[in-house]
Amino acid sequence: MKPRSNPLGVAILAMGLGLFAYFSAEPIRISLIADVSTGFEPIETSLASGDLAFLDAGSAIIDNTDASEGIRAVTVLKGAAFFEVSKDDQPFKVALGDINVEVIGTAFETAFVHDTLTVDVAEGVVRVARDDEVWRLEAGDRFVWSNGEALLFSGVGTISVANWRQNQLIVQNMPVAQVVDILDRRISGGIVILGSGFSDKTVSGSFDLSDPIGALSILAATQNARLVSGGLLGTLLMP
Repeated sequence: MKPRSNPLGVAILAMGLGLFAYFSAEPIRISLIADVSTGFEPIETSLASGDLAFLDAGSAIIDNTDASEGIRAVTVLKGAAFFEVSKDDQPFKVALGDINVEVIGTAFETAFVHDTLTVDVAEGVVRVARDDEVWRLEAGDRFVWSNGEALLFSGVGTISVANWRQNQLIVQNMPVAQVVDILDRRISGGIVILGSGFSDKTVSGSFDLSDPIGALSILAATQNARLVSGGLLGTLLMP
């Protein structure tokens, strides 16, 4: 008789192998090229240009500023970053994948959230470009790039822009996968979502990022899902 397989055990093993591959490759590459990176807590840092950057947990940037050439520029490698940019004749530029952001003097957030790229404007005007396409954003606007498509949302408001700086996550109709991605930056071992279509379910509400495990438990409860600990290998979230 063939031994019966344990689906949960197989899932945990697969998660462990996947996390091992992830933690041994991409983070190492990023750590080698990043000028500033964070662990499980956000930080505030001054850029070489004198502008301020706030990095969320699990984030990394390259400071490309070159004062001799009059260049104010940053590359966001992963995670989320909020920038407070002083007004200057020289534009401040942010590279975010194949999206380029340019401002004169403003405050805005850029983020990679589960393969989705977002730009949220708190103050001023932001220019977002990709190849020959250009979008103009003002305070309260949100730009989303997902699955090769650009989406613009006006009147979103500024209250939720980079609210992780206050250890809050306020979401409105955000997919489960994106909420988990933000919590995952604060939890060692990683989180893996199981269940077809579960990742795309949407969530609205407020979560306390100072207690990411508690926030994950609340998320699971609101979605009638359950959490299974994989020990050092992380946590499974399944419907």
